[in-house]
Amino acid sequence: EKGPFTGSTELGYVATSGNTDNSTLNFKFDGTYSYARMAHQFIANAFLSTESGNTTGERYLAAYRPKWTIDERQYAWGLLRYSDDRLSGYKYQASGTAGYGYKFITGPKHLLDGEIGAGYRKDELSTGEDNSGAVAQANGLYKYVITDKSDFVQNVFVISGSDNTEVASFTGLK
Repeated sequence: EKGPFTGSTELGYVATSGNTDNSTLNFKFDGTYSYARMAHQFIANAFLSTESGNTTGERYLAAYRPKWTIDERQYAWGLLRYSDDRLSGYKYQASGTAGYGYKFITGPKHLLDGEIGAGYRKDELSTGEDNSGAVAQANGLYKYVITDKSDFVQNVFVISGSDNTEVASFTGLK
C-alpha cells in the first residue's frame, strides 16, 4: 500500500589502482511527502572524485520543491536550490523559483510534464565576485513505464539569467 512518503537513496563507491589511484563517491537522496493536493520533495546529492590523491570533481546539491495540484493536469511549483561545484568557477549558486506545470501526457505507459517559471538567483564566483538577478526556468520530465518495476526517465532542467545559463539533463533506468 502506497503511503504518504516515497523516495529513493543511492550510494556508490568505486576505487581502482594501477598506474594511477582513482576513487569516486556518489550519494543521492530524493524523497517526497504527499498529502491532499500538496507534495514536498527533498533532494540531496554529493559527488567526489580523486585521481592520484588530487581532487578531480567535487559537487554538492540540496533542493526543496513544493508542488500544489490545481487539477488533473495543472499544478503550481516552487524550487529552492543550492549547489556548490568546487571545480566550476563558482563558490556556490542559490536560487528560488516558482512557476506553472502542465501534464501533457498522463499515461498509462508514457508521462510528459512541462514547466515554466521565474525567480531569483545569487551566486559567488571563485574570484569573490557576487552576481544576482532575475532568472527564467524551464523543466521537462518524460517517463516511459517499461514494467511494473522498471521505468525509463528523462529529466531536463534549464535556468537562465543575464550572467549565465545552467542546463542539466538526467537520464535514468529504474
